[in-house]
Amino acid sequence: MAKRSRQEKKSKIKDKAKLSTEEKAAALAIVKDVSKPAFTKQQRKDVQQAIEQGIERYKRQHKAKARDYDKALKNQRKQEQRQALVEDDVEEPTSSVFVQVLPWALLVLSWVGFAAFIVLG
Repeated sequence: MAKRSRQEKKSKIKDKAKLSTEEKAAALAIVKDVSKPAFTKQQRKDVQQAIEQGIERYKRQHKAKARDYDKALKNQRKQEQRQALVEDDVEEPTSSVFVQVLPWALLVLSWVGFAAFIVLG
């Protein structure tokens, strides 16, 4: 991999925020609706740039919110999985107690049955 300079990285970041042709056309349509006939060409261009920057800023904020939302969902899922694992760990000791008591209960039952056989037999 070739290392990139800071300037190349910055330019790549700026390129990501560029508007598509449809968005530029939409911005131009907004400028035509908003601008007054007395506006000069430069004023219209400034308004169009301001609208494009607003759209870019909105897109960046929307992406940031989406990332934060995805991170929150991911953290919530992880927490739910951890909680499920903890609940599974809590259930295991109760079943192991049953497994430990069962042989002793069967032994006592067999001795009672043997004593009953001797007494009644």
